[in-house]
Amino acid sequence: EHEIYIGSVGATESSEGAWSAAEDFLPLEGSEAEDPRIVRARPSRATLSGEHAARPGASGSAAATAGELKVARALEVFNAGEQTRRVAGVARSLGAPAVTVRPLEDSGSTVAIVVAWELCWYRYEVDLGDEAAGSQLVAQGMELDELPEEDRLANATADERGALFALVA
Repeated sequence: EHEIYIGSVGATESSEGAWSAAEDFLPLEGSEAEDPRIVRARPSRATLSGEHAARPGASGSAAATAGELKVARALEVFNAGEQTRRVAGVARSLGAPAVTVRPLEDSGSTVAIVVAWELCWYRYEVDLGDEAAGSQLVAQGMELDELPEEDRLANATADERGALFALVA
């Protein structure tokens, strides 16, 4: 059983959120055969009703880090945009991509998303300080060797529609 931290990251928002049990989440269409390693960000019933309850016995080490919250929010922004169509189209030809999502060290609000196959890759950036801009394609290439090592460590996956989801360790 996985516990999922619900929260968001923003310049004017608190980093506190609410812990929810799996039964608190709204069901997903076709989710019966889901891979349990994949976390899909969906609002909880408590979030939709405006309730916020802290997880009993939660310690600081159990809460999601700021980096994890940034990654989760960046995936939501990416999935809300048109870039998923490109990912789905390439995946139909080349198979499932390796996906890396990580906050950029030199920027407090930018998250890099690299979607890579054996024959090509795309790097997107999401500026959480300007979410309305969505995800932006900032680079692409044909050789995986063009990517730095940290962009070749997959920590997410894509579904058949090109939506990206974090993998749970």
